[in-house]
Amino acid sequence: MTIEIRYFSKTGNTAAVAKLIGDQLGITAKPISEPLPAHVDLLLYGGGGVYMTRPNKDALNYVKSLDPKQVGKVSLFGTAGSQMSGEHKLAELLEQQGIPREEPSLFLHA
Repeated sequence: MTIEIRYFSKTGNTAAVAKLIGDQLGITAKPISEPLPAHVDLLLYGGGGVYMTRPNKDALNYVKSLDPKQVGKVSLFGTAGSQMSGEHKLAELLEQQGIPREEPSLFLHA
């Protein structure tokens, strides 16, 4: 099974969580600027915080750019300074893209 970790982090909190997850799995967590390999069975995606009740546009655009032929499933994680998370909007975009989600998600209040 091919697993990759990508994250968007404006303040560094989601990057820190991505790196911790990667350390536990023996996988290098990379920012969304790093392209995915030809095929990924599971993408662990950290979408960053919530700004003005919405996930950051870069985090949203990354999900919009995912190709369902390239990505088997996505598991979401992230951090936010408020109790809100961007999970619902990111999940909605994944559904629109035809990419299944792996549950559960992990969103932390930072």
